[in-house]
Amino acid sequence: MCSYKKQQHQTDNMLYDAFRQALRSFITLIAIYIVMVISNPWLGLGLVTLMALYWVIQRYYRATNRELKRLEALTRSPVYALFGEVMSGLTTIRAYGSQSRFRAANFAMVDRNSAPYFLQFTAARWLGVRTEFLAAMVTGLTALLGVVARASISQSLLGLTLSYGLQMTVMMNINVFQAAEAESQMNAVERLTYYADQLPQERGSPGDIK
Repeated sequence: MCSYKKQQHQTDNMLYDAFRQALRSFITLIAIYIVMVISNPWLGLGLVTLMALYWVIQRYYRATNRELKRLEALTRSPVYALFGEVMSGLTTIRAYGSQSRFRAANFAMVDRNSAPYFLQFTAARWLGVRTEFLAAMVTGLTALLGVVARASISQSLLGLTLSYGLQMTVMMNINVFQAAEAESQMNAVERLTYYADQLPQERGSPGDIK
């Protein structure tokens, strides 16, 4: 029941906001890309290659984060179930002196649930290093082309391009994180669908059977 309530809360309150933030960050990133290309058309050649690398990296991260989120959700349910069983049978557990057995089982389940949670932070740092490296390449390429084409580009446009290039580091990270968050929140919908359509149902009373 606790797991069902959590999945329902994520679907009703968090899924819409995750998709909204993902769409907003994607539009902002595309706008920055367009402004940079308009300011320096030669920059578009390098940005196409860098964006292709960015697309590969974010797809790899999103798939990993989605599966880690699913594992975290699957391993959370036994923790709640065991907690409910212990609370309802606390007197019996103490009477038979089984506290250590249930404590060890709880620690094992919590450790199993914490593993994918911490791996999500590791994957986020993996993504951050690579997106920051790509953004640094964008800024370096912008500065290099600005020096090479200094006779045909104004200083104001060069400064605008450099400022947007520096913003790409933040926007690339935000875009991937928000897209991955929106995708991982769909795990809640998947779990609700499983509860509604695939979870075995208890038989009702004979009068309820048609």
